[in-house]
Amino acid sequence: MTTAETGVTALPSSRSTRLGVLFFVIAPIVGLILAIWLSWGRGVYALDIIQLVFWHSITGLGVTVGFHRLFTHASFKTYSPVKATLGILGSMTAQGNLFQWCAVHMKHHRYSDGENDPHSPHAYGDGLLHGQMDPSWWIIKGLEWLGLASGIRVPEANAIQAKRKQQKKE
Repeated sequence: MTTAETGVTALPSSRSTRLGVLFFVIAPIVGLILAIWLSWGRGVYALDIIQLVFWHSITGLGVTVGFHRLFTHASFKTYSPVKATLGILGSMTAQGNLFQWCAVHMKHHRYSDGENDPHSPHAYGDGLLHGQMDPSWWIIKGLEWLGLASGIRVPEANAIQAKRKQQKKE
């Protein structure tokens, strides 16, 4: 099935595949909440939860802002210490090293939403939620506002991507 507006062909997925994905997304969250509840006061305390949220948040920034926006797309310019910090934080997520992550993501853009796309959001539906979950655009704007980043080029990158898709159609 192809969406007329975007020209994107969604990969077929069965109901059992969608239910399986839903289970593997929801089960870890439910398991985490249950584990915290059962362990509260017996090894898990408020400081542990604060650290969990803190480290999850800043390492996530390392991937979304660092690996994705800064290193793969060069969406903004920043100082070397900020680059190093984002690279280290992204590396702490166990998603592979910086060079490997960027290479896979570039392959994703080359084969965007096709069979060779290593992580197409269209494999399991229309990808709307996937597209709305990346907070890096707002974070980059915050870095720019703080004077830690400049030259954000995301609209420019979007125009290039639209041009590539048009060339593929021709």
